[in-house]
Amino acid sequence: LIRAAKNLLRWYIQIFLERKGISTVLPSPVASLQSPGILELLVCILEQHALKEENLQQYLSRNISLYLFYATYIAVPGDEGTQKALHHVMVELKFPQLALRILTRPCNAALALSLIRNLHNAIITLQGASKLILAIKVDWDVHSAPFSDPAPWAPSHQQSIDFQSTCVNVLLWALSSDPPFPGKEDDKRGELASEILGALYATRAGQQLVPGVCDEKLMEMVVNIVKLPNEVQDKRLTQCKLSTVSLLMDSDRTFGEYLLQKNGFPDLLNLFEAQVSDILNKTRVDNSATAALVPILVALNKYASANPEIHTIIKSFVFPVDAEPVFQEKAQEQEKRELSSTAKQKKNMGPLDAPEGTFRRKLCTLLTWPEGHIKRCTGELLWTLSSSEPTEFVHRVGFGNALPLLSVKGFVKMPFPQS
Repeated sequence: LIRAAKNLLRWYIQIFLERKGISTVLPSPVASLQSPGILELLVCILEQHALKEENLQQYLSRNISLYLFYATYIAVPGDEGTQKALHHVMVELKFPQLALRILTRPCNAALALSLIRNLHNAIITLQGASKLILAIKVDWDVHSAPFSDPAPWAPSHQQSIDFQSTCVNVLLWALSSDPPFPGKEDDKRGELASEILGALYATRAGQQLVPGVCDEKLMEMVVNIVKLPNEVQDKRLTQCKLSTVSLLMDSDRTFGEYLLQKNGFPDLLNLFEAQVSDILNKTRVDNSATAALVPILVALNKYASANPEIHTIIKSFVFPVDAEPVFQEKAQEQEKRELSSTAKQKKNMGPLDAPEGTFRRKLCTLLTWPEGHIKRCTGELLWTLSSSEPTEFVHRVGFGNALPLLSVKGFVKMPFPQS
């Protein structure tokens, strides 16, 4: 019965509303499934079922958790009924506290995914939910637990657990457990990892990435994901890495030094090149392209600006050392040409040395990309790699490509068409 009701809620959100193109439905045909009494009954069953039985059947717990997610997911703006249901579950029925306790009990990846998805939904939808969820702490002692087999990620000693530490422990388990991550198509660990990373980004956990201050496990988790093999063609793995880069976008500029110590830059730069190639090959100009590329552009620029060694590593990746003699020779010739009074066109309008198919040529292409954030962030990174020196920047990307950023920096004035 619970599963059937859950599927009805899911159908209403994912199929009925989308097919009809409906922005709001009043009264909602599923309102009875969102009533306070039904929600309270389900939370009570979940608590009784998940917390008091050692050898529990996790199937029921997962279906209740999914029911609560679909019953509190706001699919259309202004849905006050669903907003009230979400507040009732999260605040009055104290679902976050219950979810944290369940996550220490015998729990598989599928159940953990459904629980964390509920919390993630509340964080991004319900005002004040992020602060509420992050403040919750649950006392944990494996020796006094009413079961012999806790969750595989549960702490091995007595401590107070919270949402972030639990998420990090679950994700570290997902990365290290067998079979190798992310597993087969029906393996929920990849989806679980993406959900956790999305929740951590929503709570701005990336701002905690400050070496010497940040929890070591959080930094370890970030590095482990960044260093996952790029050659594995799995969308789940790529999504996990991109979600982790979103955390890096919020990190402290000194976190680049930690990545350097852990040898994380080769994998990060390979991911960077792969995403640039993917966007160019598919001519992606939508929001997904921005989400895939802007965070890594911001992070690399931040780290390169803060550390000379990192600057050299990234610059050598974009502008290979073995190609520098040719570039320097062309740059010297260009400087002589600009000093010549007989030259008709003094500025190089295109890059002096960026052969077709090279990574540096692809980045130059992004300087004229239709999406403004990609264009600006690419320009900022190349400006930093050019030592913030206008002449070198123009030589590397071409005056035509460089003009918009040079104008922003105050070095030239953009020509405006006269009416």
